[in-house]
Amino acid sequence: MNKIYEIQKVNIADHASITHGFLFEKIEFCHSFRMHWHSYYEIEYVACGEMREICNGSEAVLSQGMLRLLTPSDFHEVHAERTVTLYKACFDASLLERELAARLYQASLGRAISLSEEACHLIEGIFESALLAKEWGASDAGFSAVKKKLTEALVSVLLFEYEKVGADEKRGRKDVVSDVLAYIHENYKHNITLSEIAKNVYLSPGYVSKCFHKSTNMTLQEYIKRLRMDYSARLLIHTASDITEVCMEVGFSSLPSFSAEFKRIYGVSPMAYRRAFADKESK
Repeated sequence: MNKIYEIQKVNIADHASITHGFLFEKIEFCHSFRMHWHSYYEIEYVACGEMREICNGSEAVLSQGMLRLLTPSDFHEVHAERTVTLYKACFDASLLERELAARLYQASLGRAISLSEEACHLIEGIFESALLAKEWGASDAGFSAVKKKLTEALVSVLLFEYEKVGADEKRGRKDVVSDVLAYIHENYKHNITLSEIAKNVYLSPGYVSKCFHKSTNMTLQEYIKRLRMDYSARLLIHTASDITEVCMEVGFSSLPSFSAEFKRIYGVSPMAYRRAFADKESK
């Protein structure tokens, strides 16, 4: 049965469940999703209806037969006045076959594209296969392998379709925010500054700061802190690293400042967060 989603903020629990696997969904909705971002990749395919999506400040209308890939560098919000049927695939690109992941990292994606009729049938077939396997009640281990193969097939089709569009059409203008986000996601574990970011995208610090805040409603440092906190929460859940190691891994030089920032974001200390998740998993 299709799920009708309420408006919700993407939270760490969603990130954690996807980071170590793959997720396929078919949803129906007729409302707005407020601006948000993911720590994972997401493929959207509109099976029926029409929606308006604002991604990194650029607006586009996605209708039946259109597809878009959203990276961890993308902020987006969605608005639908009538019911939209949307297939979604969420995944950690690092879990893909190495060569395919490399192609994905290097590609200039983000633009919504219209698919040929043949490609639509292929995309819908992949999604329905994944959903059917889930309904059969496959074991977690077995279904994980199936989802991985189906995700790789989906990404292969996506890359082929984007490559057909052509490099010039894929990116007709310089997208400042996308370039900034890409640099941040590659370097956020280090002590990066506005000046360093601006230098690497060949623009003035003031202009970069203004564009970023206008598109995301956040300052660069606020975004970097949130990214670090999101990563630290996943490390606490999925690794045995002690709190000090997690602190250093995400770019904090002081354990007290890390613990204070973590508690400000999640309401509990890093240790309490880890224990709460462990208790939840044991039930």
